[in-house]
Amino acid sequence: MAHLGHELRTPLTSILGFSEILLSQEQLTDAQRNFCERIQTSAQQLQRTLNHMTDLSRMDTPDENAPRS
Repeated sequence: MAHLGHELRTPLTSILGFSEILLSQEQLTDAQRNFCERIQTSAQQLQRTLNHMTDLSRMDTPDENAPRS
């Protein structure tokens, strides 16, 4: 899961960065701004979902450094 998380985070970070750059442009039409906001909102939701999945995966994976009983 860690590898998959990294593979998804890299392009997701780029999408979020580029959408932020686009939203900072003053000459966007209302429709363009709306599309950029939708891209950013969806990417943020995907990022939260990915974070939750990673957290769940860590909870399911036994800690290799934990003492064995």
